[in-house]
Amino acid sequence: MDVAGRVALVTGAGRGVGLGVARRLAAEGIAIGVIDINLDYAEEAASQLSRAGGRATAMECDVAAVEQVDHAVLAVEAKFGPATILVNAAHIGGAIENAEQWERMLAVEVSGAFLCCRAALPSMLAAGWGRIIILTRPEVEARITALARTLALDIAHKAVHVTVLTLGGDHQAAASAASDAVCAL
Repeated sequence: MDVAGRVALVTGAGRGVGLGVARRLAAEGIAIGVIDINLDYAEEAASQLSRAGGRATAMECDVAAVEQVDHAVLAVEAKFGPATILVNAAHIGGAIENAEQWERMLAVEVSGAFLCCRAALPSMLAAGWGRIIILTRPEVEARITALARTLALDIAHKAVHVTVLTLGGDHQAAASAASDAVCAL
């Protein structure tokens, strides 16, 4: 499928698997909203994508904060137009060793995925086309799968597709699978 000219929001795109996905999508001609909690990482990633010939803008955003998510989506859409692709790649790195880290992981990886979907869906529904890819880890896979199933049932008739990919150790393979999911349908 030709996706050139579309706009993607990629969370956690400042580095790691999110940046890998952003690179792959930019190579397909998709404008990228590089969304990351660390503005320095987001700006460097957007700069890399631009130097490689892509269109990208950096947005600092904690995906667990509804106001920041709404602002990031609106700012990217103001620059590039309606976003019809969302890749939720934001995650908490490292081992989860205490209750505070567990709560933060759930806020970013589960609530953050929900908030980003909620903010991005109106443009997808208006366009009659959309792709939502949620990258998850085994610890929260069941919660993300439940979210994705509920979402998919609610929007199936609107040509918006939802895909969940569970991360393993190979982030390059995950980035490839995510970009393939965007272009496949």
